Amino acid sequence: MIKNCKRKMNLSFVIAFGVVLLLTCNLNVVGASLVSNKKEHYVLSDFLERLLDVYGKNLSEAELDKIRTQWLEQIKHNQEVIAKGADVLDFSGLKSGAYLDSVEIVSPYEPYVYVQYPTRVEGMSDYSYTHFHTDGWNEDTDTPMGGEAFVAGYMSSSAGGNVYLFAKKGTHTGTDPPWKNFVTVYASNNINAGFLQWTYIGNATITNSWPAYVFIGNTETLYSCYSIVFWTPPPYPDSYSYPDYFNCVQIDSLYATTT
Repeated sequence: MIKNCKRKMNLSFVIAFGVVLLLTCNLNVVGASLVSNKKEHYVLSDFLERLLDVYGKNLSEAELDKIRTQWLEQIKHNQEVIAKGADVLDFSGLKSGAYLDSVEIVSPYEPYVYVQYPTRVEGMSDYSYTHFHTDGWNEDTDTPMGGEAFVAGYMSSSAGGNVYLFAKKGTHTGTDPPWKNFVTVYASNNINAGFLQWTYIGNATITNSWPAYVFIGNTETLYSCYSIVFWTPPPYPDSYSYPDYFNCVQIDSLYATTT
């Protein structure tokens, strides 16, 4: 892709739910749950299985099992990093860092899903926000697609380490329907990479009313491109409850500490 050329594509062709998909600080709600048996292991949440139903329907069971294993490994890795205090960002101890420098790809507008002011997420924190909103799906039972609001772009320099969003919940957030404000971040060294080729970094639920640095995940690999994604699952192909997982979030910046 040529830098600084804005493009609009469907998530299934652009944003890969690559190596892993969902981490949450409350694993029992939307990420995974820790179960005690003969040894500790994680069980994927309903949300993850919905995503596999929609985006992995053409994959074999072996391919799906491989993805599930990768998701679980990243969930566990991010939880270990959180246990060391990564959820608190201390700029005083940082030697270097990088931020999202240019937004190159923006999800197309639909009445039930949109991104407002997409370039405001560029640069370091300046209290100017990009508004991500999803509250529906395409309502096509033959080819169900969830509501997708996302941006993807280049970092100021290749970056890894701990990844944060400077964000707060949006004005539409309420309790009915269930506004989950569930955000996921992915990374790649090829902004044109296809589905399942971007690497999952992590995710979080944005519940704070005031802007704050929210920990997303950790990677020891450096990536030149990052994406920010919100998704409202469709109630199909199975009879999932609906509405569910609505999102309204204001994001100022994406920041990586680098490794």
